[in-house]
Amino acid sequence: MTDVQLMKASAPAVPGRQGVSIATVLARSEAAIAELSFDWPGSLHELQRWEHGETPLQRWKRARMALETAPPRSVFEGRLADIVEHLKPAQPGQARAMVGMLVDAFPNGRPQNAVAYMESILHDVVDMGFSAVAIAMACRELRRSSRFLPTVAEVVGACGEASAKWRSEHRVVEHLLSRLSEAERSAASPEPEPTPLDSRLAREASAPARAGLT
Repeated sequence: MTDVQLMKASAPAVPGRQGVSIATVLARSEAAIAELSFDWPGSLHELQRWEHGETPLQRWKRARMALETAPPRSVFEGRLADIVEHLKPAQPGQARAMVGMLVDAFPNGRPQNAVAYMESILHDVVDMGFSAVAIAMACRELRRSSRFLPTVAEVVGACGEASAKWRSEHRVVEHLLSRLSEAERSAASPEPEPTPLDSRLAREASAPARAGLT
């Protein structure tokens, strides 16, 4: 049995938080990668810009339109909960198994001291608080893109990049939830009285229609 096999054998059969197996973590990472490429619908454009109306009445109407076209709050909250889960720090057993699979992907590139190599990676990725999903995504990318066994720095860097993608997505969803809350507050307020500008804009909007009838 090689040093790497010995290291992997020391990991529990069902490692991870609350009995979550490595197979489950890997399946979650694949689903997470798909989630990361998820495109929010174009209807969110109105949610981002509803307050750009020129008058209180315009902003009120645009807030209501934004709420009609945007996904329900539960979609945003569910997405945020998924991201938080993907950012939870990995357990040592999870990290050990995934790094072991990375090393096994390079059968001709064994390090001179496999134990020291793996322990260095494990210490860094666990100490830096990378999630199981981020480590799985990083190892997946390295297996597919590297011709040679990556250095410790390359593994840590790849984990950092994967984690940064989720933190960026977390900020996006938090921002969208904030915009949704603002639109909800505006739409729930009484309808503002039209201003002279509202009346003029209404006349201008109806002028082409009247012209078409003549």
